[in-house]
Amino acid sequence: MKVSRLARGLLKLVLAVLLGLTVVGCNLSFQSTQYQFLKSLALNESTVEIPNWVLIWDGKERLVYPVALENETLFTDGDALIVSFDGWQITKIRGLPNLGVLKRFVRSQDGEDTAFRNHVDQEKIILEDQRTIVWDSSLGGRSIWYCGGWFKRVDGPPGYVQSCFVDDPKGDGAIEFVNTIGLTSLGMIQSIGSTFDPNKGALRIELR
Repeated sequence: MKVSRLARGLLKLVLAVLLGLTVVGCNLSFQSTQYQFLKSLALNESTVEIPNWVLIWDGKERLVYPVALENETLFTDGDALIVSFDGWQITKIRGLPNLGVLKRFVRSQDGEDTAFRNHVDQEKIILEDQRTIVWDSSLGGRSIWYCGGWFKRVDGPPGYVQSCFVDDPKGDGAIEFVNTIGLTSLGMIQSIGSTFDPNKGALRIELR
């Protein structure tokens, strides 16, 4: 498919908007047909290529593409898989096998799990900007996390880290996981790591 120089320029502008990771404002729905149309144009030799992002979870990889909306970025394979990212946190996951739709929300301190909080207190875990995070599944599963704020990484590649603790199913206290955001030398996001299931490890989305 051939397109004019003007059309290529307009397409590059559209893709720049869709592929950016800067997020601001409102809820929109993403249509798979829109994704397929833009992908077909962008992968044509006469237009422009879409950067490759890979979602890694439970030992498997899927190719995904970012679509920037006003208040979030969606990473999708153009089919069933859609991961919502608000600029700091993965907030919703749909399309992973046997998990239904996963949603993240912050729970008030009044609703904290007492046994879990006792483990945190006993192990003298101190987290700044601490909050209780709940991951709910449409299939009925739930995991509760105790998380701190984000801090700039002081060693290693540039980026940010967030410590989160979850109650050990074996009753041995709290287990720590670290959420991550990796940045390029120009300050652009190039990787996201987030844990919602202590038995599976982190879900990662990486620019390849």
